[in-house]
Amino acid sequence: MTNQPKDENEHPDLSHIVEKVHEHVDTRLEYLRLIVSEKVAVAMTKTTSLGVILSLFFLFFFFLNVAAAMWIGKHYNDYSIGFAAIAGFYLIAAFIYLLLRKSVFEKKMEDSIVKSLYAENGEDEEDEE
Repeated sequence: MTNQPKDENEHPDLSHIVEKVHEHVDTRLEYLRLIVSEKVAVAMTKTTSLGVILSLFFLFFFFLNVAAAMWIGKHYNDYSIGFAAIAGFYLIAAFIYLLLRKSVFEKKMEDSIVKSLYAENGEDEEDEE
C-alpha cells in the first residue's frame, strides 16, 4: 500500500509552491531595484543642482570679494592692503571653522544626508517648501 494521494487537491503541489515563492522573490528584488534606482536618481539630481548653484554662488562671491578688496585698497591707496584684509578675513573664518567643524558642521551635514537618503516619498519635497 502506498501513501500517494488519491486526489490532486489533497496535497498542494510542491513545484507550484516553489514557483510562487520564486515569483515573489523576483518581484521583491525588482521592487528593491526600483527603490534603489529612485534614490540614486534623486541623489544625482540634487547633487547636480547643488553643483550648479554652488558654481554660480562661487562666481558671485569671488567677484564680490575682488570688488571689496579693491574698494578697501582704494580707500588706503594700496590695493595689496585690500587683498590682504580679505585674505585675513578668510584666514580667521578658516580657524573658526576648524574649531567648530566636528561639533557643529559635520554632525548637521551627516544628519541632513541620512535624512535625505531615508526620507519617504513626498517628505523631502515638503521640507524644501
